[in-house]
Amino acid sequence: MKFYLFNLLFKTSGLRIGGETDKNVLYFLKYENTYIIPYSSWKGSFKRITEYVAKSMNVGSSSFHKNDSHPGYTDSDIAKIMNNVRNKSQNGKIKGKNIVSQEYPYLTSIFSPENEYSIKDVENKITEYIASIKCPIDGLYGSNFFASKLTFSDSYFEETTDFITHVTINRKTMKSHEEEKGGHLFDEEILRPSKITLKIILRIPNEEELKVWKNTLRFINTEGLQIGAGKSRGLGLLQLDKESTVVEIENFNKISRNMDDFLK
Repeated sequence: MKFYLFNLLFKTSGLRIGGETDKNVLYFLKYENTYIIPYSSWKGSFKRITEYVAKSMNVGSSSFHKNDSHPGYTDSDIAKIMNNVRNKSQNGKIKGKNIVSQEYPYLTSIFSPENEYSIKDVENKITEYIASIKCPIDGLYGSNFFASKLTFSDSYFEETTDFITHVTINRKTMKSHEEEKGGHLFDEEILRPSKITLKIILRIPNEEELKVWKNTLRFINTEGLQIGAGKSRGLGLLQLDKESTVVEIENFNKISRNMDDFLK
């Protein structure tokens, strides 16, 4: 049983996480006097990269992953379970407590024991359940059937911000809306922190999940990470700092590494 504790450090030239909007002013998200990158923003940005990485690796059911489901997926495990379901069914119906599998001991838990289900409904639910189990994206970030193995922290800042004035552009004419009817200027609150700290816990990944996660970090290490608003204005591109570290814990033994060693 392995746990990984990541302390990731990022640098950026500027970013904005969407907060309140007051007329023509776009503010950075904050709580009282503290600016925040919430864990949900981090998780969403990492997940987009992981989806791309896992599909390019064609690991498990990841190539079928779309909008957190797996349309069109099938395999021999599903066929085997469904043959057993059909043999136990009566008049095309089966009670939840009779839907069992030795290979998937928790399968029964996704059905109400005394409820009756149609064969089609059972097949749809079992297909998605097994696809989720075999999908490293779901394994890392969670699904409708189980929690994620990754936990992201919030990131907090008490630094000063800048306000930058922009003008909206008509994409068809490529002219500023100030030159056309209804145009307007808007101000955007930008944070330029000297360092961004993100802490991540990864709990007991299987071999495929760990490979996908490492390749996610390799991608970020090479290409950077996009987060928040203003991408078209050059905002939100984060670069991973070499001082980032990871601690690996197994059976109460702790090994500390720098990121380069972990990604080898």
